[in-house]
Amino acid sequence: MVRRVKVTKRGKGLEAAAREARYAVFRKIRCDMLALAHNLDDQAETVLMNLLRGAGTRGASGMPRAARFDGKRLARPLLDVPKHRRRVEAIARRSARRRSGCRPSSRCRRR
Repeated sequence: MVRRVKVTKRGKGLEAAAREARYAVFRKIRCDMLALAHNLDDQAETVLMNLLRGAGTRGASGMPRAARFDGKRLARPLLDVPKHRRRVEAIARRSARRRSGCRPSSRCRRR
């Protein structure tokens, strides 16, 4: 499932406003676990931004592979995958098909 968010800055930085918009969506989704599409490029950007902000060793560690948010488990299974978008999308599609039981040769309904 992909959710798009509308980001309204309202006196905040873009990253903070986007994070709040994402978290609002995460709170509404009824599930036990959310798999996020953060990839290796996102991880590198996070580490760099944290270091530039002076976050120290905690910031240098970047995003955790697994975390908890609002009673849900957050997983980032693509943290080792470079951003090459088509590759990431192909991996995500194969993974979704496997979970749904859809075979690559069949026509699966998109939701």
